[in-house]
Amino acid sequence: MADRRRAWTVAKAHPSTDGPNSSASTSEDVSVRSEVAKPSQTAVSSNPGFTHNARVAWALVPALVHAAGSGATHTLWTITIGAMITYMLDALRFREGSLAVIWATLVLVNMGLLFSPHVWDPHRSVIHNLLIYGTTGQLFFLTGLWATLQYKWLHVQHTPFVMVCERVLFALSPVVSAVLQCWGIATATGAANAPFHLMCLLSVYYYLFAIPLTPSCRPRDKATTVGGKASAMYVQGPEEAATQAALFLFSPVLMYVTLHRPTLFEHMHHLWSLLLLASLPALFICFCSKKNALWWTNMSEEAVQATVWGVAACALVAAVAGLEGRVVFFAFQRFILVPQPWSWILVSVALYGVALLIAGHLLGSLRGEIGQPVAMTVMVTSAMATALAAGAPMWLMPAPFFAAVGLASFYSTRELRDYLFFVAGATISFAWFLTQHFWFLEIQLGSLSLRELCRYLLLELGLALAVPGLLGVGAPVVISTVVLATHGALLGVMEEQLYGGAHDEDDGLYPAYLIVATSLIGEVLVYQLHCRKLLHPIGTWILRCLYGAKLMILLVPGTYVLPSAFVVALATTAVFVIPTKEEAGPGATRLSSGAGLALVAGAFAALLAARYTLFDLIVLVTDHRPSESLVLGTVFVVTAFVAMALAERHYPNMPDPKRGVLMLMCVGLLLLLLRPPLPRALDAMWDTAHVPEDERDDVEVYGARPTAKAAWPAWTLLVTCLLGVLATTSASPAQSPAMQALYAVLSGAGAGVYISYEYFDGHRLLRIVVLSVTISTSLMVVFLQRPSASSPSWMPFVFAFLVAILPAALLAHHVDTTPSKGRLPQEEEAIVEEMRNTLIAFFTCVYALLAFSIKLKVSSLLLGGSTRSHKRGGVRRMHTPAHGGARPGHLKALGASLWAKQMSEFGLAWLPAVGNIAVILCFALSLVLNVGITGGADVSIFAIAPLLLLLNQDMYIFKGMGDKQRYFPLTAAVAVYLTLSSISYLLDQVAMGASMHSNQLMLLVKNTAAVAFTLPMHFFFNKFLWNGTRTSDLTLLCFAPLNLPPLLLADTSSIRWLAGVAIIESLAQYFMSRHVRLTGLKYI
Repeated sequence: MADRRRAWTVAKAHPSTDGPNSSASTSEDVSVRSEVAKPSQTAVSSNPGFTHNARVAWALVPALVHAAGSGATHTLWTITIGAMITYMLDALRFREGSLAVIWATLVLVNMGLLFSPHVWDPHRSVIHNLLIYGTTGQLFFLTGLWATLQYKWLHVQHTPFVMVCERVLFALSPVVSAVLQCWGIATATGAANAPFHLMCLLSVYYYLFAIPLTPSCRPRDKATTVGGKASAMYVQGPEEAATQAALFLFSPVLMYVTLHRPTLFEHMHHLWSLLLLASLPALFICFCSKKNALWWTNMSEEAVQATVWGVAACALVAAVAGLEGRVVFFAFQRFILVPQPWSWILVSVALYGVALLIAGHLLGSLRGEIGQPVAMTVMVTSAMATALAAGAPMWLMPAPFFAAVGLASFYSTRELRDYLFFVAGATISFAWFLTQHFWFLEIQLGSLSLRELCRYLLLELGLALAVPGLLGVGAPVVISTVVLATHGALLGVMEEQLYGGAHDEDDGLYPAYLIVATSLIGEVLVYQLHCRKLLHPIGTWILRCLYGAKLMILLVPGTYVLPSAFVVALATTAVFVIPTKEEAGPGATRLSSGAGLALVAGAFAALLAARYTLFDLIVLVTDHRPSESLVLGTVFVVTAFVAMALAERHYPNMPDPKRGVLMLMCVGLLLLLLRPPLPRALDAMWDTAHVPEDERDDVEVYGARPTAKAAWPAWTLLVTCLLGVLATTSASPAQSPAMQALYAVLSGAGAGVYISYEYFDGHRLLRIVVLSVTISTSLMVVFLQRPSASSPSWMPFVFAFLVAILPAALLAHHVDTTPSKGRLPQEEEAIVEEMRNTLIAFFTCVYALLAFSIKLKVSSLLLGGSTRSHKRGGVRRMHTPAHGGARPGHLKALGASLWAKQMSEFGLAWLPAVGNIAVILCFALSLVLNVGITGGADVSIFAIAPLLLLLNQDMYIFKGMGDKQRYFPLTAAVAVYLTLSSISYLLDQVAMGASMHSNQLMLLVKNTAAVAFTLPMHFFFNKFLWNGTRTSDLTLLCFAPLNLPPLLLADTSSIRWLAGVAIIESLAQYFMSRHVRLTGLKYI
């Protein structure tokens, strides 16, 4: 017992002084912390941070877009406001605050999805809805981990925590993202092919996350080994790698069996589908084994190699069989003119011959005296079998024969003559195929006839066959690049015509998966050729943009999509092609500001030119016509992301580009959310197939609604936000006070105009009040962040005006809405009550904004003042004697005097008290709103009480409250509110008086006793938070169980909440006391 008491006193004698308002902090504390922090700051600046952002973005960003789209408008509002607050806090270097806002935003968004019809669909079962909601919650949790890993100071100060976050992120991101994206694709295209979509997604994420990667930061201790590999040097653990491989192998198969269980044994194509779903993941894992993807098997390299080749051989046989039955005979049956069973035999010979050649090439066994004849024989056999299956006449047989012989010879000799034989034979064979099946048809596909398309196909084949020959004979890189670019452009145009011209038919000419396949194959080939320096860098960029733009055909079928998507891809990715100063090498200069502006302007112009494609995409996502402001806002948001990439790559340490990014993002998000009307002159930008939604058209047709509001004030709010950003993020610290005041007045006036016309239309007196309040609030906020020499002298009077105008506003509302005679009708009384609540909510937001701004300012001033006092040489730290953790009165007075001295240096000794008044007013008005809107719901106190965390230590109201007592007002407010609510309920029962029956009297006694049972734990816990007085474990054990009967037997929610909070507080006090004891034992 003595050891425990000693541990407790030692721990309390060395309190944490990390908070900015801690009264125990002295200049020597700051000196010690600053000396310790110097190497940490150096480590933070040299730490690269999280190095796997691209991989995680590939997984989480598409799933986040789908999840955000599943929410309602409030989801977008929450994300927008959270992103803006996070960006501003990060710009002001409040790292912990920005991180907390990120997590709070994600929690609110996840809670908002509870009201989304896309997540909670009544047509689905409750379990299904819960699974979807839980998976979405996991996605937001992973997003929070990803955001947490962006803070470099966490990598330095909390390395084990960062390693755990990184491991969890790599373990769960592939699974959660694949499930959500597969759900989204199945919702749009149907569930029949969902297992194949899941297999493709899992293959991408297996390649990104299963291949072993080094962590962003790791401790210096020795790494353990698994199978001869250093497992601790990898982000993934062996368990996660094995689980991901198992999910990749079995999930698509199990999903297919579950979906097609009723007809699984009725059709043969189910067998072929299962063969594909089972074999392709195994082949892909064998391919990834070259990159050490099977390190977790704890097998020797020889055993792994033998297992890989055995599994690959079996999987290749199964994959070819599945490809033959599920793709060849399912989609191309009409082109196989040989009757069964010869058709199956010939196609099998052809496909297995090609598979054998691919395997021989990978093994390197097609060269030499034995390999070359075998390869030629197999190639000739496969070519002849393909020609026979297609029904080629005998006079055509020399063409595939010479094509196969020429290709086999070219593989060994690399002579142009052999390759020309192959090109000639393949071209003649393909020309016969087109003539036999398509050339004679009179069909119009888009703007091309089928005959023109056949000519393009022949040209496409010639270009496709020319590229390998040019690369094989060592032609100049520029020629190969031009030919490959021409081939890619022609392929995209043909696919757009084929898919867009027949996509509405049940049996189209060109399936969608071929577009995906050609795009992915093109991307992989371009990447491989670029790595081998066989393509020009500019050509590589153009080709990758072209193959990526081809995928847009699937989303928006038409004849105009590919050019606009290609131009947008070029304009938005040009930032990544231009080398940075570091990449260009020594002597290079930074990208000029004019060139940077040209890149951003080019991206904006390209997006405007692609407005029809954006229009169709928004219709696809939202299922209704967008307004012009919605399309324009999308353009601004995408342009902001381009500018963000430009600022990060080329101007990393310059504030003006980041400021421009914030301006573009604010304009775009505000256009998306407010959707103000644009001038009628812009209607000429649209054609008859793309007519934006406009409320003014409805007014012209149906007439104006009686409750319609003016739309133009939305522009004032947009201008207000932009001016606010300019005022608070000015690049020049020495900006004149007059210019700051101008920004503040204009932004405040804009906000006031919007609020007054949107919520108080027709009430002139209230408009004047609102306008004056917004202007005064804007002045306070702006000059709090960037004070001038005279602002500390006049800001208290501005705040006094904001406090005094509250009763005046309520009086003005009463005068403006009360009739001179009689009473208002019931409908108008409800409108008046709603306006009163709106006015109170407006002042609540004003006081909350002021309290938050003052809290930030006080914290930054105290931290900066402590640093300066350390530089001048301050008072030495004085240790408190060890008696229960409470400091003597003379030390409290000393801490308060030092704190007051620091605030007086800036002329802002009044600021903490003003902030506390704002917090109290905000809290009181929130309680009034709770009564007016919800009738005084008990659960609302848990959302209102955190406002008290904004309280500061001051010299007038909360003189004795330091940083260690910051949670006391919160818990005390919850306990007092719930207790008063319970007492109010009991008084209502007592007021019944003589009308009470004996049963009701028993209920009164029971509830009164329930309230009494809950109060001791609240008293002990709040006493512990105020002065650190520890309650013994025996006392906690005696009083904590008393809260169980009220929790289970009370008749009102307030008593049950009071008991539940008391139980939580008892557990919290026990664990906090235990933590302090353990900390003290470490000192001993």
